[in-house]
Amino acid sequence: MSRSMPERPRPDQTEAGPQLPDPVGDPGAYGLADSRTRKRSELHGELPDYEQAASALSRMEGRVGTPVEPREHGHGARDVDDEDGFVGLEPEARSMRAHHPTLVYGLLQTEGYARAIHEVQKPVEETTSELIRNSVALRMKRQEVLTRENQVKLRVILGEAALRYPVGGDEIMREQYEKPAMLSAWGHVSIQVLPFRRGYRSANDFAILDLGDHLPPRVQIDSAWGSTHPSDKRREVDRFMRRFDAMAASALPPEDTPDFLNRLEREL
Repeated sequence: MSRSMPERPRPDQTEAGPQLPDPVGDPGAYGLADSRTRKRSELHGELPDYEQAASALSRMEGRVGTPVEPREHGHGARDVDDEDGFVGLEPEARSMRAHHPTLVYGLLQTEGYARAIHEVQKPVEETTSELIRNSVALRMKRQEVLTRENQVKLRVILGEAALRYPVGGDEIMREQYEKPAMLSAWGHVSIQVLPFRRGYRSANDFAILDLGDHLPPRVQIDSAWGSTHPSDKRREVDRFMRRFDAMAASALPPEDTPDFLNRLEREL
């Protein structure tokens, strides 16, 4: 790449994530927090980490299968409320596996790329400029899980079409090619490209979150109707794990990603 690779930000350069409301139902049912932890959390107006994750799960479950307005569809960006749900879940994840067939995955996007996606969809989805500003800001906030002290381990598979689809102008695409190339050098980030070749590929974008010992793993997908579908059913999670593993086996190895992106940049 033509630009020098920036250093990974230090954890103390990131801001604390947004506080979430109290969880729905009885938090004691999880049987994980002792009275000292709860009293200390209540004193500071905070929730233990696992309860924050449970709160986000409860909020998202209330929207399963229900379109939220205004919202941009899975081929672009989520509604701000759904993005907020992801902000609540992602910080609690130990690791994530994600795939997007047509666009660069959200945690890898530049601000310019994210804004351009929203702008091109604005007249179709009838979204507002305020929603675009808030959604882009929240998308950048989500990326802090990659730069904090206890980083989320991220594995992403990007379809070649996702990288070749032109978003904005050449400069926006050039910056977007540079960002995954830079991130792929980090030890906790693995990015693979699934090129145009025979083999299995999923037509849907999805993310699989490993939430640690206290909560089951979870898969989340977007529907064409503008709703987010999360599930922690073992059968569903296993099905998407098989999809991810099948594509990973067909994709280029992670070490080839920078060269692939560099070639796309030269084609601009």
